[in-house]
Amino acid sequence: MLVTGPHLYEDGTEIDSSLTAHVAHVISQILEECEEFVESHSYPKSVGHFLRQRFSLYLDSCKSDTQEERQMKEDLFDWHIRYDILSVHNLETFYAL
Repeated sequence: MLVTGPHLYEDGTEIDSSLTAHVAHVISQILEECEEFVESHSYPKSVGHFLRQRFSLYLDSCKSDTQEERQMKEDLFDWHIRYDILSVHNLETFYAL
């Protein structure tokens, strides 16, 4: 489960908790898609690549986002990749197989 508590920038600015929860939910859904690799003959280069590709598609679908909202979503995604998904040292070398 991804952490959805307060997320602060270095200057103390807090990212809205509903945005934080929404992005955590999107990331959780993407991670659930990884479970489908088990029964698939087609799989991505790595879990990290898959996460980044799917999150990029999600961002592209958010047509009404301001640049600031998009940046916050990207920052939250980066935070989750760096700090919240701790069971794997480097997702770019964690193969989907």
